[in-house]
Amino acid sequence: MAWRIVRQPNGLLARFSDVCDNFTHYDMDEEEAVQVCIDVGDMGPMGAKEKVAAGVEDHEPWTHGPSDDPEKLSRWKDCLHTIKNIHGEDEFKKTMTEIGHGLNNPKEGET
Repeated sequence: MAWRIVRQPNGLLARFSDVCDNFTHYDMDEEEAVQVCIDVGDMGPMGAKEKVAAGVEDHEPWTHGPSDDPEKLSRWKDCLHTIKNIHGEDEFKKTMTEIGHGLNNPKEGET
């Protein structure tokens, strides 16, 4: 099953599945994301940490290196593009309402 960890604009992490072309988990901190990789992704701790690091660093899935996106949101933008193209405008808006709620709200403690 193809899936990836994605950094959200609010700094938290989401899990995007290429099977359902949508997010399955969101608003996770790094520790929660590692645990999801272990539990749902059936990965070992080392592989899970690497998967999360790739999301945090915004690695392009096809190059395995950091993206050129200055916001480090290339994965996020790609996922939203996929949702819109596969599921349509209504699902895209639903996703933005549900997950995009914190887009302009920094994580607690950030300014």
